[in-house]
Amino acid sequence: MRLRRWAIAFAVAGLCVMGVTGTASAEPSDGPVVPPTAGPTAKIDPQFPGSWPRYRWHSAVGWLMMDVRLGGGHGAQVQLYGDNGTDPQLWVAEHAAEGGDFLHPGYNRWLCLDFNGERRAGAPILVNNCDGSDSQRWYYFGNGPGYALSSHSDYAFCIDVPGSNFSLEQPLQLWNCNNTAAQRWTL
Repeated sequence: MRLRRWAIAFAVAGLCVMGVTGTASAEPSDGPVVPPTAGPTAKIDPQFPGSWPRYRWHSAVGWLMMDVRLGGGHGAQVQLYGDNGTDPQLWVAEHAAEGGDFLHPGYNRWLCLDFNGERRAGAPILVNNCDGSDSQRWYYFGNGPGYALSSHSDYAFCIDVPGSNFSLEQPLQLWNCNNTAAQRWTL
């Protein structure tokens, strides 16, 4: 029994060393960009590839934009805010191999637009650390003179302005797609 424990410990230590020293290689993937988790010394590339499209999503009330509250990090609320041209209002699209796009706020490529996996009407729209989950993949389709942003995993739900209350700092939510102005976004 003691020999088996030592063998397991050495196997785990060997895997850890391979991961740290880079002697093991992984095939490149078209999955989401996920930040390294090695620790505080990991360097994050602040630049987005030039080939990734950039969007500024205007609500049906043109001067209000989709904005990350206070340019926050993991768990920050996405809201309506006055058009000020800042990076919390810029969304950079990264194509997901599984379909749809990951939408990153312009100031941090390691965050993704998300609804926290809560596939239900009323779920808050947030930015979270990118993890490749279904709740972080989005699809855009025509909605009158603009677009609706739908969850790629369930086209029945769209990003919505609750109660069509177009006001400053109004948090956004996931809601049943209904082709109303509350779900209409223009570029």
